[in-house]
Amino acid sequence: RSPSHGSPLHPALLLHCPAFVPASSHPPPRLPSSPDSSAPSSAPLVPSPVSFPDKFSGVLGTCEGFLVQGALVFWRQTVTFHSDEAKVCFVAGLLCDKALAWFTSVSEGQPHLLSSYSAFEQEMRRVFDRPVRGTESASRLVSLRQGDRSVAEYSIDFCILAAP
Repeated sequence: RSPSHGSPLHPALLLHCPAFVPASSHPPPRLPSSPDSSAPSSAPLVPSPVSFPDKFSGVLGTCEGFLVQGALVFWRQTVTFHSDEAKVCFVAGLLCDKALAWFTSVSEGQPHLLSSYSAFEQEMRRVFDRPVRGTESASRLVSLRQGDRSVAEYSIDFCILAAP
């Protein structure tokens, strides 16, 4: 539940996700002071942009891609996502529908998952990651047809099913 809906957030979530606490309770961040004019100037580092993943609704088979995209964001923005709690909060903010209902339940029933991204990710994979493997993958590969699709679309499906 979000504050915008008039319902309080679960207390465990507030402990681990300060970003969910109303902004008025946090002082504004301090900006670094301007460099001394006598110091040599250097061009500021500009990180290469990595798009945030789309919201995750809990559709089976899409969890792995969602988590990989999140890992890319964490990798490129290590200062922002320096703690497990920050990573869990980021991912939680991108959940909707069934995935959000799952997270609400987890945050109340298994609050330890809020402080361990590894445990949180493992639980998320257990619930939502149902990759096509083994005989099911082989069966789909045998029945795969190009039909009216482009060769590129067909080859993507082929590569996904043929991957080890």
